[in-house]
Amino acid sequence: MTNYRYLLFPLVVCATAATAQAQTTGTINGRVTNSNGGAVEAVSVGLEGQPKGDITDEQGRFRIRQVAPGQYT
Repeated sequence: MTNYRYLLFPLVVCATAATAQAQTTGTINGRVTNSNGGAVEAVSVGLEGQPKGDITDEQGRFRIRQVAPGQYT
């Protein structure tokens, strides 16, 4: 039984690491302001070429969740 533990443990660690790596996402936060520095409410903010986005709140803040790693415009 002890021999199986030595074989099973590395497999479990590798499987867990692969699953965690595949699910890695981030969040993009920001604030939209006008030329005077005031918040802009109800503006649609999105990622070019992606279906994800958000609408700014009363303070001009937005948050786009579950964004895959990469460079976005």
